[in-house]
Amino acid sequence: MNAFKKGTPLVDDLLATLERDGIVSLPGLFDAEALARMQRDFTARVQHVSYNGMIGYTTKDPYRRFVDDLCGISRDFIDTSTHPIVDEIVRRYISHEAIITEAKGWRSVPTQDDFHGWHNDAWYHPDLDEVPRQLKLAVYLSDVNSGEFQYLRGTHGQRRHKHFSVRELGDKLERRTSMRATAGTAFLFDVSGIHRQAIPILEERDVVFFVY
Repeated sequence: MNAFKKGTPLVDDLLATLERDGIVSLPGLFDAEALARMQRDFTARVQHVSYNGMIGYTTKDPYRRFVDDLCGISRDFIDTSTHPIVDEIVRRYISHEAIITEAKGWRSVPTQDDFHGWHNDAWYHPDLDEVPRQLKLAVYLSDVNSGEFQYLRGTHGQRRHKHFSVRELGDKLERRTSMRATAGTAFLFDVSGIHRQAIPILEERDVVFFVY
């Protein structure tokens, strides 16, 4: 983990971008050796389905192989999710009481199907008057040249969960950020903003998410 002093201009700038756009790319959170270990440990989990006590991946749809216990398979995942830069941004954006509520990832398999279209996340009780803030930290474990994460900047603060058609989005599509990037790329985003996994997916894509 890198040495880091809280309250730096770097974090101030990252937080300002997150507040404005709902998404922000982060500087390197780990070194090449840590990335290699995470890639190795994650790949070991997506080789076969978990069954009869044999540890592997789970399936919720035909397009992804899920690993639901990231923090139990590598200390590097824990260190990434609690990196001081991430920690300060999360606490200043959400609150000092923010906690990690989920740590999982998946391998997306090649497909032409639009199975994960434009939406914002639904994680809160629908009777709440306001939608509490929630962030996700995404980390690519593979190079992503297709099927990348996409986000519509400035759409965070949506009051209720919804799936959106292209027609409904209209001019908002001009705010699209496409996260085509190399392995090791990390970014934070507000889940109330409109986002999706792009299509087509032309090669396997490994990504992990930590929810705050």
